[in-house]
Amino acid sequence: MKNLFEILFLLLFCISLKAQSYSQQFLFQDNRTNSIFAGNVSSSANVNANSIVLDLSEIYSDGSSWSLSTGNTLQFSGNPSIVKISVNIAFTSASARTNPKITIKEVSGSVRVIGAASHSYARNANGHNETSSNITIIDPSPPANPIYIIESSREANSGNVTIQTPSTFWAEAIF
Repeated sequence: MKNLFEILFLLLFCISLKAQSYSQQFLFQDNRTNSIFAGNVSSSANVNANSIVLDLSEIYSDGSSWSLSTGNTLQFSGNPSIVKISVNIAFTSASARTNPKITIKEVSGSVRVIGAASHSYARNANGHNETSSNITIIDPSPPANPIYIIESSREANSGNVTIQTPSTFWAEAIF
C-alpha cells in the first residue's frame, strides 16, 4: 500500500511539472508588452443629459504611450493589437427614475461605439438615490493612435444626476 501511494505521488508530481512546463511554453512565450493608464472620472455637468463627454484625470501611468488630451480624451500613441478599458462610475440622483447610460467610443477616425452600459437606474425613493455603472470593453482592432472618450446620456426620466467620488477608469493596450 505504501508503494502505491509513492507511485501515485510521483505520478501526480510529474503531471504537475509537465503542466507547468506547458503553461510557461504556451501562455508566456509571446513577448507582447502592455501599457497601463488609470484615473478618475468626473463631470461638473448633469450626466443625465444627452452626449456629455466625461472628464478624465490621471492617477497612474506606466510612463509609456497613454495620454489625456483636453481633459476628456484618452489617447494612445502607437499601434496596439488590443485595447481594454474598464470604467466604474458611481452616481447620485436628485430625481426619480433616472438611468444614465455610459458609452465608450473610439473617435480617432469615424466614431465607433465600442461598448455601452445602461444599468444605472435610480428610483430616488425610500433612500434609493445612488447607483453605479460598470463596464469593461475590449477593442479587438484599434486603429493606429486610437482616441477614446467616455460619454453619458439620458436613458429614462430627466433630472439631475451627478458623479460621486471615487469613479475610476483603467486602460490597457497590448502591442
